[in-house]
Amino acid sequence: MSYQYNVYRNLSTQEVIQKFEPYTFPSFRQKSKVRNLREPFFVVEAVSKANEKVGVSVLELVYASPHNVLKVLSLWVAEEHRRRGIASNILRIAEKIALNNQINYLNIIFQDNWESFKWMPTLLQKLGWNKPEKRTILVKLAYTQVCNLPWFKLQEYPAMFKVVPWVELSQADYDYIREKQKNENWYSEELSPFQLPHILEPLGSLALKNQEDKVVGWLIVHKVAKRTVQFTSYFIDKAYRETPATFNLLVDSIERMYKADVGDDAIFMFNAENEKMMFFAKAIAGEHNRGAFTEVWVGQKWIQGQI
Repeated sequence: MSYQYNVYRNLSTQEVIQKFEPYTFPSFRQKSKVRNLREPFFVVEAVSKANEKVGVSVLELVYASPHNVLKVLSLWVAEEHRRRGIASNILRIAEKIALNNQINYLNIIFQDNWESFKWMPTLLQKLGWNKPEKRTILVKLAYTQVCNLPWFKLQEYPAMFKVVPWVELSQADYDYIREKQKNENWYSEELSPFQLPHILEPLGSLALKNQEDKVVGWLIVHKVAKRTVQFTSYFIDKAYRETPATFNLLVDSIERMYKADVGDDAIFMFNAENEKMMFFAKAIAGEHNRGAFTEVWVGQKWIQGQI
């Protein structure tokens, strides 16, 4: 069976949702809620002879130093049309779009609990992509999994600390964090406390201050679904990481949200090579609780030249 492939350019977030949301996996609408996506978007569409959408991919072009990247945000093929080369052709078109827009490499993220995980590594390698790498671990927990653990007990913060809701910090506090980051590269960008302000969960988002009334850490929580929160950024200045305040900040946040019935589940992510976090996560969720852990994989293809 032959298919027609269409490319749509310069689409806004709302245009992608209105025209293509039912044909996106993972959901573009949900992704747009929990990530700072950059408009405009490209969409590659495969259409059957009956003029039915049978394949759709949403692409995001990100121009950033040192390398520009085209991100494959969503790749969907109708079940009855799979194994007919549609996904391969869509990714080939995505590569042409990248080349024509001065993009250095392509990027796609997928999870080991998706059906596509069975064939995605083979597909990417066939198209000349690098061998996919396990990049991060996603952990999903319920309050009932942690509330009875030995360490889960809110204690007095050491006298040198005080805790302030993130939303109650002053502008001077926010400016201090930004200036310290600018001068010292204080934290990695994925731990920025300023991301996704539109879904910030104020009850669980806390700042830790020292005796000089300076911010030395934070736990930033986002509401990513009706009954699910995400621990997006958990950072403590290295000078204070060995103090009881580190665990207390986490317990404090969870307790505040649980008492207010904010949600049922919490998720957080960490680098797959972080053995300490893996040990900690298994201690919380249970060594054999496979349902709590999801592997997040990344595929990349570096390209040069221009068509």
